[in-house]
Amino acid sequence: MGCPQVTWARTIDGAQGGTWRVAHLLGTPALDQYRGYVGQSRSQHPTHTWNTTPAPVIDHGGVPADQREPGEHVLAALTRTPDTSLAARSDPYALDRRLRALIAAHRGVLAHRPPDPTIRLIRAEAALRQARQDHADAARQVARANGRRDDLNTLGVLSSHGRAQRRNLAGEVARAEKQVSSAGTALADAEAAFARAKEAQADRDAFNGSEGWRDAELARLHHQLDAQWADVAITCAQNDDPLAYGTDVLRNARFHLSHRLEILEQRIPPDRSREWRLARRDLGTAINDRDQAQRVIADARQRLDAASGTRWRSKPDESAAAQADFEAALRRLRALPPARSGSSRSSKSSQSTRRPVSVSLPPRALNAMTSPPTERYWLTPSGAPLPAASSPSPLIHPII
Repeated sequence: MGCPQVTWARTIDGAQGGTWRVAHLLGTPALDQYRGYVGQSRSQHPTHTWNTTPAPVIDHGGVPADQREPGEHVLAALTRTPDTSLAARSDPYALDRRLRALIAAHRGVLAHRPPDPTIRLIRAEAALRQARQDHADAARQVARANGRRDDLNTLGVLSSHGRAQRRNLAGEVARAEKQVSSAGTALADAEAAFARAKEAQADRDAFNGSEGWRDAELARLHHQLDAQWADVAITCAQNDDPLAYGTDVLRNARFHLSHRLEILEQRIPPDRSREWRLARRDLGTAINDRDQAQRVIADARQRLDAASGTRWRSKPDESAAAQADFEAALRRLRALPPARSGSSRSSKSSQSTRRPVSVSLPPRALNAMTSPPTERYWLTPSGAPLPAASSPSPLIHPII
């Protein structure tokens, strides 16, 4: 059909409310239901829509990000219901310019921050220690040379050998003094370098004390800028135009949101539901085992006390039978399965701890317990009895 030859054009928003005899509409992915209706209803004759599409954005893999035809682009755009207040309240470039201006201002101030002299200070301190050590060694060498020269026999200068020895010692003293002078110069230079490094560190500390807050402000502004463009990308995707600002905005939004999601996941406490279920099950098992053991022991002790009689009346046969029932109850108690070990249970040291069983007994049973029993028992968590000789206290602790 060729290309239309026009001398001027108007935007859809500018053409709203007007009527022309013939109009052509340039269809782009920026259209929506409202603008599409306005653009196609401005002429008295049918409006011809020229479907176009942006130049393909090549991804890093060499594949176009969107391979749809121009007609498919425009059709998808015309089915979109726009947010009528989006442009009025969410111009991304206005906030972008303001944030970038603040970032540039902070960077301009931080650009004048003195360089970090930490490495320089460490090296200057090491050089100063070495210069002091060299100066001390040179001073000791001068003292030794002077001592050897002073120890030389005065009459030795009368011989040629004595005179040669004195000349050698004098030369050694001169060389030692020259070395001391060089070491002194190096020490002065090292002290000056160390002083300059400390002064540079003080200047940097002073700058950080007055302007160091700009680092945290820069990080906050960068985060706000990334969050703003991530919201823009999400809004464009929700309006069926994810590539409105290019693939770089989408990639940065994905990176920003993924980073925020990782931070949120790190703040979530670990799931302890499995440990909670195991602990609750073990608690119920332990309570049931304890109640059952208390009922068995109390019943057997009560029957044994009733069979033993009072101090005026005794029933040996019934007492022996009750004693046998009591021992059978102990055997049944030992046959109970041990409690399950959960994550919150103690280690092996708690398994060997002896535990007395507390049972509520009637006053009559308490009177019977005042007489020497035929045999005392101690219970371990597994239910095995221990001899009375190794037991520091009786098995049953009555509770009144």
